[in-house]
Amino acid sequence: MKNIFFAGFMMLLVVATSGCTSFGGSNNEPITYGSGLSIIDFGSGYDYVSSGDTIDIVLKVQNLGDTTIENVVAKPYRLSWVGYSSEQRCNQPQLYPPNEELNRIGDPCTITWKNVRVPEIGETETYTAGVRIYYDYATITTAKVYALTEDAYKGMRERGVMPDTAKTISNSRAPIVVDVLMDNVFIVGGSNDKIPVTLKFTNIDNGYPQGDTSDPREFTIDSVKVESLGQNLVGSVDTSECRNARLRGGKTGDCIVKISPPHLSSGQDVELTLKITTSYTYVLEKEEPILVHQSLDSKR
Repeated sequence: MKNIFFAGFMMLLVVATSGCTSFGGSNNEPITYGSGLSIIDFGSGYDYVSSGDTIDIVLKVQNLGDTTIENVVAKPYRLSWVGYSSEQRCNQPQLYPPNEELNRIGDPCTITWKNVRVPEIGETETYTAGVRIYYDYATITTAKVYALTEDAYKGMRERGVMPDTAKTISNSRAPIVVDVLMDNVFIVGGSNDKIPVTLKFTNIDNGYPQGDTSDPREFTIDSVKVESLGQNLVGSVDTSECRNARLRGGKTGDCIVKISPPHLSSGQDVELTLKITTSYTYVLEKEEPILVHQSLDSKR
């Protein structure tokens, strides 16, 4: 009886396991997140490359962020083989991010340089293929900033309360993150007052931002847009200082936006919720060795 029960249990286990396996595959591919565009693969795709061969060089990328990517362009460098010199674009103008609710992975893109001619060589040699990938992206930041009338500020000091200045709530998945800072409590004294808010940019990925200039290493942010959310809507916002804001060494930088707060009555304070969209072109670089063997004819 025990043997019959054990055999039946093992049969059920095999059926259950087989059922789980049969429902796998690309539709159930795990959703992966990153900080924007990710290089999945790059290289010749051939196990063995010989002198004088004609090969393809393939680049595979994927959107692993949470914002739509636009205008993906790949530009070769380092390798001067015939067929590997012109820039290539993704066929899709936009790559959409992963979506857990729809069980959808981030959009991939494959770029291929076809019929690349390997040079004739007399002995085995290693070459290096390089590619720069440019894409347009944006970091979405949510933050709170605070303003007080002078009466409200005095009242808080008398109560021994330290008023808040600014607080970064969240950043989207992006290669550049933004912190929202204020040096001091902002006291509203008149209708023309504007709140100076510092935006600090930090590059957390392995690439760099590039501005719309001929200098490939200018390391600039294209633009910043500030919107107010919730009930306390701000007036005008001056983001002119943040246009083409530079990141020192491609790593960190800052700029100041000036925000007109809502009108405050005597003794009031206000909390402003801001949505900050920082737009830029980001550049990734990848290099991959290609081992080229001398042809059989040259060995004779």
